[in-house]
Amino acid sequence: MRPLRVALFVNLGQPPFTNNLLGLVTAFQRAAGVTVVEPHRFPGFRSTGGAAPAPIPRAAVERAAASGPFDVVVCAAGGLYVLREHRDLLGTEAVWVGLALSDPLGLVAGLTIGREFDLYYTQDPQCVSAYRDRGIRAKRCDLAVDPWVFPKVPRDEQWDVVFVGKWTPLRDRLVAALARRFRVLVHTHRGENRWSVPARPPLDDPAGLMRALASARLALEVATVEGGPERFRGTRRLTPRPQIAALAATPSLIEPFPHLPEFFTPGRDIAIYRGPGELVRRARELLADPQGRRRMAAAARERVLREQTWDQRVSAILADVADHRRATDPTPENGSAHPPP
Repeated sequence: MRPLRVALFVNLGQPPFTNNLLGLVTAFQRAAGVTVVEPHRFPGFRSTGGAAPAPIPRAAVERAAASGPFDVVVCAAGGLYVLREHRDLLGTEAVWVGLALSDPLGLVAGLTIGREFDLYYTQDPQCVSAYRDRGIRAKRCDLAVDPWVFPKVPRDEQWDVVFVGKWTPLRDRLVAALARRFRVLVHTHRGENRWSVPARPPLDDPAGLMRALASARLALEVATVEGGPERFRGTRRLTPRPQIAALAATPSLIEPFPHLPEFFTPGRDIAIYRGPGELVRRARELLADPQGRRRMAAAARERVLREQTWDQRVSAILADVADHRRATDPTPENGSAHPPP
């Protein structure tokens, strides 16, 4: 049987998304014959950062079509979708797959374009019901990592705590509370000068990110949602940061939320805090307990490798594609000339 032919539209080389998307791309490449096209490299594309729908320029679709037709077309993150008048260029039998990877911040875009796909996925479990309320049968595609993209590097613990991410008022308060007592390393968006501590430039490649994480004894994660739709503000969700930190054998500190135990178990493979005061106390305890940190880091790494890889996520998506094909196959062998309702 020939490998599936997949067209994958993804802005892989658009900072700061490389670290979050490269594992997804390489996992698809291991599982299928993949043509990768980056829409942002074509005239007419306007990036929305996932906050609004981002139609893919016809020229980008035509570039992909040169390698088609395809069995599967995937639009990954950033609110990407193909206009209906361009879809046949990629093959009339393709199964269309959409991946939202920044919900709930990108939920408005997902609710707008979700119906354009045969299969649509959100990385945020709490958003599934929001899609269903709009009649979109979104499924979960939880965040994951690729250990080949993020290989373990030697540890060089020069810092107590590391944070990698954009500035927000909450994140700055937490970092400032830590920095009054510990050595804190911050890597942030280029040109950002609002941090209360000196901040370093972004880490746009996996190797640099892994070295930074391995240079600290602890990693700070801020799960609180500070933007996006009103109903989700103040809720909490997972980002890829604790998973990548786990691969670097650096334990993370994070606020608790209902879905957290599906990824990490507080007290075993991750530490939790509620507010700046508890964050400082918990960091102090862990910094004073090297053996406890090592046990937590080892447990986190083992769990991520066991349950949270992009190979597992892509395998599940392709199984859904096969199920969708069987359910909509009009041939007599399928038992019906019509797809189920």
